[in-house]
Amino acid sequence: MARFLSHKEVQDWIEKINNHRHGIFHEFRTDDRISYKFVFSVSKNNIDRFEKLLDRFLSEGFRKDYQEYNFPSPSLIDLNFSNFRKFEVRSEHTFSGVDFVKFNYDFKDVPSLPAIFFIETLKDVIQIIGNYWNFDDDGNEICMIQYPIGSIVSLKSDRSDFIVESMQFMRENTDDFQLIRKNTRYDFSEEMILYKLLKIEKNNNSQALIFNDNEYVVTSDQIIPNRDNRIDQILDK
Repeated sequence: MARFLSHKEVQDWIEKINNHRHGIFHEFRTDDRISYKFVFSVSKNNIDRFEKLLDRFLSEGFRKDYQEYNFPSPSLIDLNFSNFRKFEVRSEHTFSGVDFVKFNYDFKDVPSLPAIFFIETLKDVIQIIGNYWNFDDDGNEICMIQYPIGSIVSLKSDRSDFIVESMQFMRENTDDFQLIRKNTRYDFSEEMILYKLLKIEKNNNSQALIFNDNEYVVTSDQIIPNRDNRIDQILDK
């Protein structure tokens, strides 16, 4: 699942760094240091989700070589982000009736490669939250995920009842995504999400459910709406 830097990310960072120093900077070396400011806001009700995703992504690892260069073997690197939190300053503000937490990272003379991976990982989390959670005109949260956890769905190939047990948010610039994308049964054109489904074999008066022991991991293109939308609708009957 290691995160790597795409060719575009590499070029963008080289350009940013060159704009802040004399001379020409061509690549990232372990002894390079940079100063950089990164500011963003997350809605208050998404802070817990933001922190869990960030912790998970940081734990999945990083590698120094770049996918587009087709290096013969990956070069996993051990990055220490523990000192990066001290550069974080939080404050609160309101926008369009919604309460937000502003994150201000003002990195001063930090190792360039860990800082760049940390910032790109922050951007990954920001993109996921921005893609899948929104607000209506009254400031109420709207989940944009097609099939939230707990939804009762069917498959195009099997009209039985399935429950969405869990989901995995995919990030394009990761080894995991590169491997999965080669599998023709997965289509990420609608959502960058893998859904794990459990097939309901028996529904004993809606108070006990028995599941098939097979594993069903699919993308949204393989799912169709079921006559029931959520498990709580079944259990409430």
